[in-house]
Amino acid sequence: MADVKRFGVKGEGFSSGFLENMQLSDGGLVLRESQSGGYISNVLDSTEVGTVWGRLTLNGCFDEECQYSIYSFATEDDTVTYNNTQMGFDELLHSNDVAFAEKINILEVAGAQVDAGLDDILLTDQKGRYFVFAIRLFSVHEVVIESVNVMFPKETLIQYLPEVFAAEDSGFLERYLAIFGSIFADRRDLLAKLPDYLDIDKAPDDILPVLASWLGIGLNFSFWSPDRFRKILKMAKEMSKFKGTKQVLEDIIEVYFGERPIIVEQFKWKKYKSAERQEGCENLYGSSANEFTLLIKHAVSETVFLHLKSLLEVLVPVRAKVNIVFLDNGSFLDRYTYVDINSKLTDNQMGVTCDGTCSLDEDVALV
Repeated sequence: MADVKRFGVKGEGFSSGFLENMQLSDGGLVLRESQSGGYISNVLDSTEVGTVWGRLTLNGCFDEECQYSIYSFATEDDTVTYNNTQMGFDELLHSNDVAFAEKINILEVAGAQVDAGLDDILLTDQKGRYFVFAIRLFSVHEVVIESVNVMFPKETLIQYLPEVFAAEDSGFLERYLAIFGSIFADRRDLLAKLPDYLDIDKAPDDILPVLASWLGIGLNFSFWSPDRFRKILKMAKEMSKFKGTKQVLEDIIEVYFGERPIIVEQFKWKKYKSAERQEGCENLYGSSANEFTLLIKHAVSETVFLHLKSLLEVLVPVRAKVNIVFLDNGSFLDRYTYVDINSKLTDNQMGVTCDGTCSLDEDVALV
């Protein structure tokens, strides 16, 4: 089929047109409840004489009580005579001196196609280099126009039929086949976007859990912001390659909390010769050689804790047990308490730093 082009108007693109009693927002054009208003586009230039315009689609939030009409008009000349004065179409349609209703009337008199209550329109007999569309609506509830797409040149499936069908008056047949042509065009556009759906940076947020499942990553999307989720997906290769290592656990925690955790492994405290000291560490970090503890400098809810624990258990080696300890900014009785630099203990005690960078042996005491 022909190489179809399109003009897409959305977001800030609406600001180039004429707004009648409508406001521009992040979601598109907004018409407040129990009001009437409209929009007229700027003149769209296909750059080719004799362009046959094919289709117009409207995307937005409408309800059954919303009444609207779409006016579509193509012309070879971007000027028009108004009140015995020759002026450009853009100049006339965007003039504050001409009422909105009068502008709509000018389009109708010029031969604009009018469609009421449709969001997918096949343009008929709209031929010319320049194209303009207008929307006129009324609603008792708030209406949002998210985007408008105009496609050209006109596509037709009749060219794939035997010549005998094209030779005769094929007006009805062409319009009938245009229905299936529109379906085909939508599927083709969807397939054209497939590379974007597979691109972690470009994929829509609701596609990310699907990509995660393909990569074998069991994440609950509700606990991760889209940006964090994308970082995890980009780490999938490294996670698979180094699964079960300390590095993967540190990377996951860093993505979620913004800083790396402290991982306490048995070899860091097993060297204590004092049975009392070893017993204290076993109470804190467990007695099994397959057990280790993550110290995270954040406090979270029980729901987040359970989700994070289930995720880490998938990433650790078989039979290994991971304990997660969240450290608050303060000390509490009957809970883990750690001191930072410039802290003092009143009794002489031996100690070890949890990050493993240095330790205090029997000849050194904290005072």
